[in-house]
Parts: sequence; structure tokens; C-alpha cells
Amino acid sequence: PKTRMVFGLSQLNRLKYYQLFSVDASFGYNWKGSISTEHNFNLLSITFAHLTNATRQFDDLLSTNPLLRKSFENQFIIGQNYSFTYNDQLKEDHKNHLYFKGSIDLSGNLLHLAQSLLLKRTATPEDPYKLLGTAYSQYSKVDIDLRKYFNTIGQTSSIAGRLIAGIGFSYGNSATLPYVKQFHIGGSNSVRAFSARGLGPGSYKIPDSVAKSFLDQAGDIKLEANTEYRFPIVSILNGALFVDAGNIWLLREDPDRPGGKFSGTRFLDEIAVGTGFGLRLDLSFFILRFDLAFPLRVPSMPSGERWVMTKIDFGSPSWRKSNLMLNIAIGYPY
Repeated sequence: PKTRMVFGLSQLNRLKYYQLFSVDASFGYNWKGSISTEHNFNLLSITFAHLTNATRQFDDLLSTNPLLRKSFENQFIIGQNYSFTYNDQLKEDHKNHLYFKGSIDLSGNLLHLAQSLLLKRTATPEDPYKLLGTAYSQYSKVDIDLRKYFNTIGQTSSIAGRLIAGIGFSYGNSATLPYVKQFHIGGSNSVRAFSARGLGPGSYKIPDSVAKSFLDQAGDIKLEANTEYRFPIVSILNGALFVDAGNIWLLREDPDRPGGKFSGTRFLDEIAVGTGFGLRLDLSFFILRFDLAFPLRVPSMPSGERWVMTKIDFGSPSWRKSNLMLNIAIGYPY
């Protein structure tokens, strides 16, 4: 068992829009239950997020979207989190390997309980409790990451699959999850046929006026599945064929993002699907990856028209410009 104390500073620079500066500190414990299992428990985890250098363009966007503005407000994230990891890759007698990680993240609950007993009033997102003059987030969040690797005969090629699911719910002190804790989808390690953070939520279609300026979308629920066939080509050059599917959703209705709320009867019809081919340069100490992907199903299209296989036209420059997505990354996506 190990005691872990962590302190960190980070800055996200979103060109033309904002900088997000955050301070993180945590105190907790890490221990292995066996060669395959590991536990990580943070008794106290604190994050302070501060939005700086917001441009006029980004301020205008926040002024028209109250929930987005709430998610970017300066706030403390203070609570506890726990994760359990199972990984049998060190077991030499296993031909096929399994990886699982489950996490739970809680924020603001104990602090909210203490202040509600002391202050004798009920906090709301409009009039929240504060810590050092700054409101703090209150939410619960759970997510899982399940991966399975199948080695073929001779172990020269393999099939890898992944399933990701997560949900986060804000309440009490918060109207929405903080931006740094929300779910995103799309990009080089996700659904590769769609741009990073440019998919969803649900069937919401980003207006052209917004898409030209700010694509980033976030949600409270995430569901994603990926599968990939990996094979050698020649020397250090390997290839892959892959299919990705998934989306994010909101738990609450957002008038500025119609179609974004999760529905138990509708969510399967809002799953995005993409496929493609990849080349990987295995340089031993790292892998340089090139994945070319295109969509098979677009949830922002009208219902009944979301499968777009019949529209695939590699010979059309306009189709290639609108649909082909080149992802360049370091390492495997999972």
C-alpha cells in the first residue's frame, strides 16, 4: 500500500476562445489486491478551475447559452473519488487479455451537508453555498472502461474491443457538471469519423454559424463502443481496420441544444457510427498512428436518414472534404 499526495497545475489554451487554468491537489491511497487488481482511493481531492483570457467571441457564445456559461464559472471541485482496475496482461498463461476500470467521483456532498446544518438555509444553483467566496460543484459521477484483446493464431494480429459508459448528475449547489468533468466524444481516441468534441449531444445539430466558431460539445451521459482488427504489413509498418460507435447525451433539457436530452426509447437511434483504415509505425519506444475515418451513421440527420452508406463517394472532392477525417496520434487508441 502507498500513500499518495499529488499537487499539479494545468492550463488549457483554446485558441481564439479562452484559457482554462486549474490547480489540483489530492491525498489518498493506492494498493494492489493481486497481480491483476489495483485500487486507488482519494480521501480528499480538490480542483480549482479559473477561466481566463476569454475572447469577445467566446463571451458572446456564453451569453446565449446559460448552461454552458454555468459549466465554465470559477468553482471549487472538492470531494472524494475511487477507482478499481483489473488487468490480466501480466498473466503469461492468458492468450487473450481483459482490462476493466471502474470509477466513482463525488464532489461537494460532505461540504454541502455541513453548511446546510450550520447555515440553516437551502442552497440552489442560483444562490449556492460558497468556499472562500467561490461556489463549489456538487455532483456524482460514475464511469467504466472495459477492453478485451484477442490474439490470433501465431499472435501476429489481434482484435481489440472497448466499451465505455458513464453518467454524471449535478444537484444541490450546481445546475450542471463543471466543464472539466463533463463527457466528450469524437477525435483520435474515440469515434474517429467525427472531430474531437464535435459529436452530440443526442441528435443535436450544431448550427453552421456556431460550427464555424466553436464545435466543442459536452454531456452528462456517454456510451461508446469500438472494435479494431490489427495486423502487420511489412517491417515496422502495421495496419488496422476499425469501427467506432457512440454518443453523449444530456440529463436535462437544454433549449439551446434541442434533441440533446437522453431518452430511453430514442437513444439507440442516436448512436453515431464510423469506420476506417489505419497505418501505425511501430518504433518500439512509441507508435505513430494515422487513422483515416468516415461516417456510416450521422445522428444529427433527420430520423430515417441517418445511415449514410449510400452517399459514400470517394471520387467526389466535396464528399471527401466533408466526410474524411484524418487522425494523427501517438500510441494505440486503447
